[in-house]
Amino acid sequence: RISLLRRVSLAKPARLDASITEIRAILKAIKSRNPSAAAKACADHVERATQAALGAAEKPRRNQ
Repeated sequence: RISLLRRVSLAKPARLDASITEIRAILKAIKSRNPSAAAKACADHVERATQAALGAAEKPRRNQ
């Protein structure tokens, strides 16, 4: 499921840059030894990726 989510969400324009920014926020929180900030950053990242994937999946496909 994660591979599918990643593939679909990253297909959306600008999602890769946003994803990198989100992952950097996760790493910053971990390096700062701030588990609550790391957990929030992880949850935010997964939520944004999910929303991007759902948005991509809901778009009508041509030639079908």
